[in-house]
Amino acid sequence: MRSLAEIVILLTKHIPFIFFLIFLCFGCVSSKLQRVEPKPANQYAFCNKIEELTISIDPYLESNRNEDTFGVNLISKEIIPIFVVVENNCENTFLIEKKQMSLSCFDSLDHKLYAIDNNAKTEVTKDRVKTLGGIGLAWGAVGTIASGFTVIGVPGILLVPLLSAVNESQNITQHLVNSELPDQTIASNDKSSGFLYFQANDHVNINCSNLTLTMKVINLSNNRDVCFIYYFSAIKGDSR
Repeated sequence: MRSLAEIVILLTKHIPFIFFLIFLCFGCVSSKLQRVEPKPANQYAFCNKIEELTISIDPYLESNRNEDTFGVNLISKEIIPIFVVVENNCENTFLIEKKQMSLSCFDSLDHKLYAIDNNAKTEVTKDRVKTLGGIGLAWGAVGTIASGFTVIGVPGILLVPLLSAVNESQNITQHLVNSELPDQTIASNDKSSGFLYFQANDHVNINCSNLTLTMKVINLSNNRDVCFIYYFSAIKGDSR
């Protein structure tokens, strides 16, 4: 029968492997991320129909829904994601461009938020690299020292969690890009869906209760703008 000291030494030697198992469970969020499947446009609470073009929106203002959908809480990064569903049931073709869309935040101060670019999408996952990488480095250091690894082995074992964190961040960023509503033309009987991500140019704290989304699409048959406007609210502070 093993003594208590022998059991402690045995467990200590396996700390690096225990660490890797814990880290794999903690850092596998991106493998669970899936593209949101749209419902029929008329099933959404915020639904507008103009010239037989239907555009519905679903603001993602809840922290838990952000985490489940994107692997990161975009609201905490001052970014508001809005899911958009487009259905064209007329003979005309429409042009949809993100530069024609804006989100206005009305509170003590008025702010206009704009659709972000891919650089901004990369920025939102940097904290995740620091968090996962930091935890990984800490656990790796403990495991390396406690198990008696030589100094030569330290850099390698510490680098693995950091690289895993970077890979996790890249996967989440790519998921944000893949889930985005693209600039496109919507022909007759076409459908499209995806997210718009809005952020203020001055990175102000998004802490407002009244939001207005303005979406301008162009009817290519007459080059006229068709304006869709949506009003919705978020509870101050937590946005839930």
